[in-house]
Amino acid sequence: MDKINVNKPTDLDAVRRKPQSEIQKAESGNAESASKKVANSEDKLEFSNRAAEVGKFVEQVKELPDIRENRIQEVSQKLSNGEFKPSNEDVADAILKEEG
Repeated sequence: MDKINVNKPTDLDAVRRKPQSEIQKAESGNAESASKKVANSEDKLEFSNRAAEVGKFVEQVKELPDIRENRIQEVSQKLSNGEFKPSNEDVADAILKEEG
């Protein structure tokens, strides 16, 4: 910005306005640089290979059924035949596991 000499009140060059075209050029240049800054400052999220592997495993686990029907049928068959005889420790562990 030009300085105004207060001792010369007729010095109009210092207070003369810029032509409108120069103002528009300056504004468009600022807008372009501002838009570049916004484009460059976008947040990015990157996962490591290990995180991607864990994500795949989590998805696979989610697809597994909560109840394993084949195991239920196997135990039911053993119960019917009188072949399923869990130890006292196994029964106690199962009870404590359900409570905890």
